[in-house]
Amino acid sequence: MKRFLFMVVVISMFVWVGNVWAITITYTADNITNTWYVQSEMAAAQNLSAGDNRGNWQIADTAVMKLAPASNFSLVWSVSNFGAYSSGNPAGFLAQIDLGNGSTLLTDTSWFYSVNGGNSADFNADGWNWQAATGYGYNGGDNIWTNVKGSAVEGISTDAQWIWSEDNFAEGTQENLFLRVDVATTPVPEPGTLLLLGSGLVGMALYRRRSV
Repeated sequence: MKRFLFMVVVISMFVWVGNVWAITITYTADNITNTWYVQSEMAAAQNLSAGDNRGNWQIADTAVMKLAPASNFSLVWSVSNFGAYSSGNPAGFLAQIDLGNGSTLLTDTSWFYSVNGGNSADFNADGWNWQAATGYGYNGGDNIWTNVKGSAVEGISTDAQWIWSEDNFAEGTQENLFLRVDVATTPVPEPGTLLLLGSGLVGMALYRRRSV
C-alpha cells in the first residue's frame, strides 16, 4: 500500500511538471500567408503549414499549439500581397492569439515586422532588423478590408487589428515581409492534471500518516 501511494505521488508530480502550454492561433493575410514558423529560445525555427486560407484572406485558419511551459517563443509569419502594391492595394495581416490563461494578443503593440529578413534561422539574431508593426483598422471596422469583404473576418475578434509595415498604403513599398510576435508561456494545468495532482497530494498525506 505504501508503495502504491508513493507511485501516485511520483506520477502526479511528473505529469504536473511535464504539462504543456496550449495556445490557439487564428489568422489570415491580405493576400497570402506563405508560411509560418515557431522558434523556442533554445531551438531553431520550425516551418509550419500556411493553412487553407492560402490566397484567400477572407477566411481564417486556426491552429492549436502545445508549447513547453516556462519558455519564450517567437511566432513568425511570411506574408505577401498580390498585384502591384499601391495605396489602392495595401497589404495586411490579421491575427488573434489566445494564450490559454485568459489573455489574448490582438493589436499592433504586440507585433514586429522585418522587410527582407535576416540570414539566420534565429529570428532574434542580428540582421533581421525588426521594427514595430503599424495598425490599420480593426477587423470589421471602417477600412479597406471590410469594404471589400463586406463584414469582419469570421473567427477573429473585432478588437484585432490589421497590421503591416509603417509604409503601408504608400506607392511602391513592401510586397513581402515577415511578421513576428513573442510569447512567454506559463504552465496552466488541464482539469485531468489537477485531479491527478490532487490525488497525489492526498496520497502523500496518507503515506506520511501511515509512516508515523
